[in-house]
Amino acid sequence: MDYYANAAADNIRFARSKIIMAPADGLHSVIRIPSKAFLLETFIQLVTPYSGTSTGSITVGIEGPVSDPDGLLVDTYISSEAAGISRASGGSAALAEGYWFNKSGAITITTAKGDSSADITCVVFAFFSVLH
Repeated sequence: MDYYANAAADNIRFARSKIIMAPADGLHSVIRIPSKAFLLETFIQLVTPYSGTSTGSITVGIEGPVSDPDGLLVDTYISSEAAGISRASGGSAALAEGYWFNKSGAITITTAKGDSSADITCVVFAFFSVLH
């Protein structure tokens, strides 16, 4: 018995969310991921972070075949009190090194303003490839 497969991809897609300004606390779907896609990398850019000494937090995760609201980037890795870009790979989250979407799904953020005096503004980016 052989295990050869003919599924292959000749593309890599780079997706961007809308600019997310002052989101309400909770889970928000930000990038659609099609069925049969392998997520290669995820980034979040904090344009305006929560105020420096706040209890505000933000995580990046997935919805779809499984739901894991902090599966890509956990708050301790993002540092929601500092502007800049964080990437999933190399982080401690369960799905940080990649994820296979056997069904369509989404990349999500989960926000909690806590006692922050500032509202967060962010953008999420993702590299993925669809295998046909």
